[in-house]
Amino acid sequence: MKPAYKEVVSVIRSIRLIVMLAAMIALGSACGARPDEALPTYQATEGTCYVRETAEEMLSLSNVSPWVNCDYPHQLEVYGFGTLPEEVITAPDRPSNALERLQAADVCPWAEIREYLGAREFDYQFGISVWSKYPTQKEWAGGLRTVVCSLGVQDPQYPESRPEFSGSLRNIMERTQSAAVRLCRSGETTTTCDQAHDAEMTGSVPIPQGGAQARLDVAFEACTPVIAQYTADAPPEDFVIKPLVNDESADCWYGPTSGTTTGTIRGGLT
Repeated sequence: MKPAYKEVVSVIRSIRLIVMLAAMIALGSACGARPDEALPTYQATEGTCYVRETAEEMLSLSNVSPWVNCDYPHQLEVYGFGTLPEEVITAPDRPSNALERLQAADVCPWAEIREYLGAREFDYQFGISVWSKYPTQKEWAGGLRTVVCSLGVQDPQYPESRPEFSGSLRNIMERTQSAAVRLCRSGETTTTCDQAHDAEMTGSVPIPQGGAQARLDVAFEACTPVIAQYTADAPPEDFVIKPLVNDESADCWYGPTSGTTTGTIRGGLT
């Protein structure tokens, strides 16, 4: 099963942003199965975390590997549940070929992701993937049609890499650990803010048409209050606005005058 990816609302020149995210709670509610065995689909809850020991497990149609307490390294965590198309739901036998063709964007609830992450206005996420898992053949025969929607930090181009992460993603955007899933850039390359970068995405503002220099001047002025809000009126020293002006808007990037930095400048985090 291939993961699906969703673009960030703002287009930064030729850069396509992948927006996808995740969350979880400590695994007290996943009862009935030991941590060393696969959790039945019907017992999966928001916050259930899974270990994917092989690429085959990552790409399998169903959850076939153990759940773990989310404080421990894992690859996926459940953030919600989706709905199958009517023509798939009514199939008496599990339609594996049809499920293989579905993308997470077809069946998983995208609107819930930002709320689950605790994202506020001007919070931009990067590099999180969304995965859909379906009932096993036995569960399907028993009438189960639940779609389990999970989040991971896999590189979209290399899902077989199965990178691990530890700790909850629920409300992560309210914490300093959110640097690991916030959008930053190094030159023209997008990255997460826990990596070396020269600018962080703080927001996007509309810009009227006009000459190039006039639009750039407007962008600097319009981005100033956005950055003040983003940093909770505590912008770091020696940082400057680095706006990217698009057709109808400007992206308010903010970073050090020279060199690179790590971490996030988002204010009000715990």
